[in-house]
Amino acid sequence: MKRHVPGGGWTALVAISLAAIALLSSALAACAGTSRTSTASSTASSTASSTATSATPSPLIPDTPTTATALITSKPAALPAALQLLLDSTRSMPDVGTETIEVWICHVPLDTTDPTYNPVAFRLQLTPTNISDKLNEFVSAYFVSLSHGLYRPQFVAGGTYDMTASDSPNVCVSHALNGSASTSNAVFAVADAEHTASAAGGFGIHGSGCNESTRAQCPASSTGRAAYVGAGDFHPDWGPEPAVDLEEHEIGHLLGWPHSGDDSGEGHSSGLDVMSDSAAPRDFDTTSRNAPDTLGVNRLAARWLPLDAVAIASADLATVRTTATLSNTSWETFALQPSFGTSGTRVVVLPVDATHMLTVELLAKSGLDSFLPHAGVTVTLIDQSPSACGHTDATPCTGADRVQLTKVGTTPFYDLLTASGQAVTADGWTIELTNIGSDATIQVARATTAG
Repeated sequence: MKRHVPGGGWTALVAISLAAIALLSSALAACAGTSRTSTASSTASSTASSTATSATPSPLIPDTPTTATALITSKPAALPAALQLLLDSTRSMPDVGTETIEVWICHVPLDTTDPTYNPVAFRLQLTPTNISDKLNEFVSAYFVSLSHGLYRPQFVAGGTYDMTASDSPNVCVSHALNGSASTSNAVFAVADAEHTASAAGGFGIHGSGCNESTRAQCPASSTGRAAYVGAGDFHPDWGPEPAVDLEEHEIGHLLGWPHSGDDSGEGHSSGLDVMSDSAAPRDFDTTSRNAPDTLGVNRLAARWLPLDAVAIASADLATVRTTATLSNTSWETFALQPSFGTSGTRVVVLPVDATHMLTVELLAKSGLDSFLPHAGVTVTLIDQSPSACGHTDATPCTGADRVQLTKVGTTPFYDLLTASGQAVTADGWTIELTNIGSDATIQVARATTAG
């Protein structure tokens, strides 16, 4: 089976209406890529058939200051402008606690004319209950691991929608949002038909965000947070454990995470991030069903990484904390722990300007990244400038609209910095690896020319 190349994010949605459907169509159109080879049985009906939520969510964990959320209230007096912008723009919903995601099934008719679906008479017998059970078993565990227990998506059975022949996936998503319970923070729609090889595997929508104090006050019907996938990941050929890397990717979009990789426009070129090539671990182990780890910047945006785990390089290297004179260059030295770890410095931020910064982190060959050929250091450019997402005014591109470009190596970026003396120059900085083992030491300096 070919891998899904997951789809993109979107930033606004209202309850079912012609405007909502049009906006959802735009979101789906942006999800370019290929999907696993599809084989596509259901009756054609235009009515929505809703089933009651079959599980009672556990109590929501309030978004009150904790070790994770305190990084916003206890941050240093001054941060680089681009880092401050990142934190301010992701303030509306810290991704800490348990949230309820309602599962809906989209019944695709045999006479569908939507080009997303494989035009064959094959349908999986999916129900909101059996899909929510699968997602709770496998996807929830992934995010508990990824967040060190700070975030848990809890999936509950929602309803079903019988699509018409001309309906696109976004029509089903609109019905799911409109019919979702007031206690549900997002919806996750799954079609019972598989996609064509040229269609995107799915899409995720961050929605409008929420400024309320708890998730209980942020229903999906108001925020528009939604995700959608085809049936391919739940095909019996996968065995008892479905291939849920795409589902994990789309939930990343629910959290407001953008794609990462190179600037080719594809957005799925990196094997280092769930938000890029989510199926990368399967290139090394065909039994793998989960996505890789994620970048440190996403953990920071989600409030899973406290600010005391972030070191900030001096914008003016005339007053650095640790310096060495080498070819008339002032270097600042940092010790890095793996970015997936729970202690020490896990991300180094290199300021570039008001909307750009570089992040440096050590990826260990362990846990969700155990498939990597080797441990090493990677560098990512975080671009929140207006041009990053095509804004024609001065509005920065934040949240799911920011761009995250890998600056070490080439696609799929497994050629990390792995040996002493290896260096990369990017966006006005030179980053050199001086030591690596279970941790790493780097030195950074202002470059004479931008990379």
